[in-house]
Amino acid sequence: MELDRQLADFLGYLDSKVGRGNYLVFFTADHGASHNYNVLRSYKLPGGGTDAGKTMPEIGLKAGQELGIGQNIILGEDANRIYLDHDLIAKSGKSLDEAKQVVINLLNQLPTTLRAVDYEKVEQAPIPQRIKEMIVNGYYRPLSGDIYLISKANWQDSPNNPKYTG
Repeated sequence: MELDRQLADFLGYLDSKVGRGNYLVFFTADHGASHNYNVLRSYKLPGGGTDAGKTMPEIGLKAGQELGIGQNIILGEDANRIYLDHDLIAKSGKSLDEAKQVVINLLNQLPTTLRAVDYEKVEQAPIPQRIKEMIVNGYYRPLSGDIYLISKANWQDSPNNPKYTG
């Protein structure tokens, strides 16, 4: 809504200085994004930050405990891509597939998660075809991680902060 106000001001300025109908404006964007979740909340709509920086270490530790490893098995998270500690998992004698499944099960219990999927098995995942295509098209094995987290609508990978304006 703030952007709409700023554009209205800008177009009003152009109308007064250049003249209505005497200019051409193009709008472009590099990607789409959801609305600011605090604006949505002000209208009683769900949304927020997933606080992945706090949540992933907790999930990784729970998964490690469930597997009998006793340590956090998640190395990190970036833009909903989850990276597991392959060396730690292998040293424990557990399989990577087993570790992925435990983490996926824990992620799917979060109230902000629509679905977590194993990147290697996304084609078989019970998710809409369009979402599958986007995940597959964005996947690059050497860099993309092990698990992809699909957040519910209006939830984003950011701090859950009442002052967030991103």
